[in-house]
Amino acid sequence: MSFQMVFKAAKGWQNIIKGEELRMQKAMSNAVSVEAFRLSKQSKPDLRQGKLGLKAKTKYRNDSKDKRYSLRGQNKKPMAALAPGIVYKVDKKNLTASIGFLSFSKKWMFESADKNVNDYRILYTPDEIAKLHRKGIHLRKTTTSAQVPGRDIAGGIYLKNKNVIFQNIRSNFERKMAGERI
Repeated sequence: MSFQMVFKAAKGWQNIIKGEELRMQKAMSNAVSVEAFRLSKQSKPDLRQGKLGLKAKTKYRNDSKDKRYSLRGQNKKPMAALAPGIVYKVDKKNLTASIGFLSFSKKWMFESADKNVNDYRILYTPDEIAKLHRKGIHLRKTTTSAQVPGRDIAGGIYLKNKNVIFQNIRSNFERKMAGERI
């Protein structure tokens, strides 16, 4: 009889330990989710304002004195329109999160993000070369294309926040284990 009592007590402790492990896993999952949400929300205004620490793509200089062809109308923050495309997804089972361009509501957003992440080549027609020449941008006679380097936007998000990501996850986990709602 006493052996059965000891076994039932041990089984009860196993259930308590399993329950605590489950609680810890849920707390860690919640901590990862909260940090992924914070990063995605913070990254949208950073991308709109051009503050992700990405290298600026080089611009052609316009040495022309002719004001009709100024470069004033060029978009200073060309990736700002992609900001709504930054989303996050959390894999609670593996305790991982993905942040970046994971889904798009519009085809042009996908194409633009794909172009910016990967490098691409612009082919110039003779009309475009003449237009650039009129604006004061003089290309060599043999130039028919330009290579645009890729930009790792998700890498920019990580590099800007790498010092605080793990601190925030740890803090969120500890707060959740203490019973605080985060």
